[in-house]
Amino acid sequence: GAGGLIPIDNGPGGLEATVSITVPTNGVDQARTLPTKSIVPTPSANLVPSSSYVSGTSYDFSSSVNPYPVPVTLTIPFDASKIPVGASRSNLAMYFVSNGAWTPVSGSTVDLTNNTVTAAITANGTYGILVATP
Repeated sequence: GAGGLIPIDNGPGGLEATVSITVPTNGVDQARTLPTKSIVPTPSANLVPSSSYVSGTSYDFSSSVNPYPVPVTLTIPFDASKIPVGASRSNLAMYFVSNGAWTPVSGSTVDLTNNTVTAAITANGTYGILVATP
């Protein structure tokens, strides 16, 4: 099967696009694959500061199953006007917070047409978009 799409409402004033998680079905129903999913924007008081952070792209993910039995695909939209000055959209990448610091998620990709960054994730955490450091 193709997998299920779980749309997330960004709330008033948020981007028109939505954060989404695609769960591969692989013969396992979605509810059993990732039960009790929660996706919320990271409260600004909890944001890990970084000059590379793209404003409005940090979300806290949680599930009652952690780590996940299969990787799930996370897609986060970004507003091109909020990219740090001098940075290019093609240099963006998905990051997660580990031990109080932003850490790259390996294999993330940028969709320049839809202004999104996508990566496979395997565990609960805080994920966001930053300008990748060379």
